[in-house]
Amino acid sequence: MAPTTATAAAAAAAAAAAAAAVYIAYKWTKSWRYVPVGNGRCVLLTGCDTGFGRIVAQLALDAGFKVVAACYTEAGAATFASTTATIVVADLTTAEGVERVVKAGLAAAGDSGLFALVNNAGLCLPGNVDWLPPDAYERSMALNFHAPVKLTYALLPALKSTRGRVVNVTSVDGVVALPSTAAYSASKHALEAFSDVLRAEMLPWDVNVVVVEPGTMRTPLAEAFADGWLHSFREAPAERTAAYGDEWARRHVTQTNKGMEAAMVDAMPTALELVHRALLHPSPPSRILPAKGNAKILWTLGQLPDSIRDRVLYSLVFPSLLPLTLRPPPPPPPAGVVS
Repeated sequence: MAPTTATAAAAAAAAAAAAAAVYIAYKWTKSWRYVPVGNGRCVLLTGCDTGFGRIVAQLALDAGFKVVAACYTEAGAATFASTTATIVVADLTTAEGVERVVKAGLAAAGDSGLFALVNNAGLCLPGNVDWLPPDAYERSMALNFHAPVKLTYALLPALKSTRGRVVNVTSVDGVVALPSTAAYSASKHALEAFSDVLRAEMLPWDVNVVVVEPGTMRTPLAEAFADGWLHSFREAPAERTAAYGDEWARRHVTQTNKGMEAAMVDAMPTALELVHRALLHPSPPSRILPAKGNAKILWTLGQLPDSIRDRVLYSLVFPSLLPLTLRPPPPPPPAGVVS
């Protein structure tokens, strides 16, 4: 190759590399740009009594959104007394409660329309499949899955008209199911699947659907986990738990409390991610796996082959003590010395 040809080729390669670098930089910066204020757009949030939902609601208010906060209790609603939020108290597991929240959201949105629905309300009823009663699954699905579905169904026409967005707060448990969380994980997996279908179907209407998958945050729900598990164990019929033994259950609660204390992180960073990336960003991501906490670690464990993942997850949740009937028998006492 002649020197001039080689020089031209090198220059072309350098130009291509520079163009690629500029494009990558543009895409990266674009992914983090967001509208800095809510500009009075209306956001309806559920599960705002305490914890994560309460923090998100306050951050949305601070960002300039018009907030409709759905609470389950009057005590939760009272925490918004000094704010500009529109409050609605409702039980989202009832048709009347869903209707009340929908009407409040549309009324508050007015002619400008509803910008976003954030389905955050949820409950966790822990317990092993061996003894957790079927009604625990029904209660979990009622609030964690059916309520978001009903609210989305009712509000989707309004969200289509504004090219708004649906934000579904699931959990990393909706990606990888941990032992002792069958009812909770099943409901969160269902909401993940619903969100995936909704996101694809809303493409023609430019309605964004965002799934937020938090890890273990310091919230009332997480702090009550171990006690809730023990309650389910002790409320179960004796024939369902006898093989495990009370000592096993008590030691598991002690270990769980220690593990939860080590894993729990402040909810604020994840709440900030939700508000900034799911509500303020003009092109929100389809999924937010929070950077803070154990969500990414658990997600990674979920990608392991089943045989490995099952053993790793079981050892994380039940690390040291076998159920009573699976323990080896104690060794016989030493034989007496014959004189």
